[in-house]
Amino acid sequence: MAGIEQFFTRYQKYHSTFKETSYDDKKGMYLCTDTSQNVINFDSMVQEKYIKQEKTPKSFDAIYFLNHTLYLIEFKNQIPSKIDNKDVQEKLIAGKKS
Repeated sequence: MAGIEQFFTRYQKYHSTFKETSYDDKKGMYLCTDTSQNVINFDSMVQEKYIKQEKTPKSFDAIYFLNHTLYLIEFKNQIPSKIDNKDVQEKLIAGKKS
């Protein structure tokens, strides 16, 4: 448990909410309205770390921890049947290689 607490403390500047991390800038809308839960804005963390790189690695939108379980959250502003599951799976695979 201490490892998770250290992680959230270390990356405190990336603390956000589900609402903030769900913002779809292309369509100008939030995909989630929950502001009560703290998450880590993982996209922001990755973008800052790889700012000088030609290509930013694929990343999930948010990291959320609840009841001893870590969740990687990816918001999609699409009809569920149209979501490219392969893209989400590639994010998991690419994360293992980094």
